Amino acid sequence: MQNIKDAIETRFPSGIDVISTPTPTLSGKLDVFCDGVLIHSKATDGYVNSKVKLDAIMARIAEACREKRYNVIVDAAADIEGFAADTPDYIRILAMLVIGYMLTKFLLP
Repeated sequence: MQNIKDAIETRFPSGIDVISTPTPTLSGKLDVFCDGVLIHSKATDGYVNSKVKLDAIMARIAEACREKRYNVIVDAAADIEGFAADTPDYIRILAMLVIGYMLTKFLLP
């Protein structure tokens, strides 16, 4: 399980919690969380005994990270709508350009 934990933490150095717990009767517990959301649990999803299974976990983590970034961008876009009526147009345009850049930089493969 340490190899799995190391592989995940190498690819995703922050925002991911990999909790590996030894148990007396089983080979141990392994839970993977992204910002508190359970991505994988050995108890329900099974043992990670192949590259295919590890790749599937990595893909779910990547998707969770994209969703998190998307939500941050959507929140920023909502803030633009909340600008005061007297906010200059160039500020609104600049904010929209920044959000457009964030969408292309962080959400597209």
